[in-house]
Amino acid sequence: MIYWFSGTGNSARVAKVLAERLGKQESKMEKALLEIEDLKSLNSIGFIFPVYGWGLPLAVEQWIDRLPSLPGGFTAQQALYVYSVLTCGDDIGRTDALLRQRLAAKGWPLQAVFSVQMRNTYVCLPGFDTDQPDLVETKEKVLQERLKAVRGAMTQSEFATRLRTPLTTLGRYERGANMPDLAFIINVCTIFDVSPEWLLFGRGVMREQSKEYPSSGCGCRQCPLVLKELDEERTERRELSVENRQLYAENRKLLQENGRLREELARLRPFSLGAG
Repeated sequence: MIYWFSGTGNSARVAKVLAERLGKQESKMEKALLEIEDLKSLNSIGFIFPVYGWGLPLAVEQWIDRLPSLPGGFTAQQALYVYSVLTCGDDIGRTDALLRQRLAAKGWPLQAVFSVQMRNTYVCLPGFDTDQPDLVETKEKVLQERLKAVRGAMTQSEFATRLRTPLTTLGRYERGANMPDLAFIINVCTIFDVSPEWLLFGRGVMREQSKEYPSSGCGCRQCPLVLKELDEERTERRELSVENRQLYAENRKLLQENGRLREELARLRPFSLGAG
């Protein structure tokens, strides 16, 4: 289930697209009253709302305060995944920490927080205004260039196939004709192991470790990891096999030495008894 609050429509758009792509239901926060019994039928809950002055909108704070308290937190049996998507014009500041703190006061966990940079609509404080057209163009252009960097030497057709996105849609994203939706961004980051901070804002590096993806196949990030684990397991088994053979040889020598000592002791025993 996805619960959202939106002042100008940006967060509403993100919520509706994400709900459609994930096959989830969505609802305005002000129209929803979440009860303890509702949690039994849910496996995930998402909170989507805009950042106001690097903090939570008052309406979101009030809605969270009306959530049912969970004194013991979520049990392992419930296994409920709680996440949030924050839309912002620049960055989220400490909104994620404030949200985590407010939820924790009700006994709620928060497993993940995502941010989506969009056109700036915050005008409540001096010095803040909507983005100028050139800044909007820059935001969109920078993102499209990073998408091309992720694609690398792959053709648009291969890239679109792995992302399960229509080729025409991908083309519009790379040309800057349309802004990618949140579900597409999550797909890119998950399948190609790309940092969301880098893709959306250009911060940090694309990947912690450079990975080569084959020109054909599924291209998912699990395959290289599984192959790596299998290779490491084979190497470990070979090393254990060598070590086992060495231990076997050493054990055989010890058994032989033990047998020799027993024979020597048996020969010496009559002399020892006779001397007594």
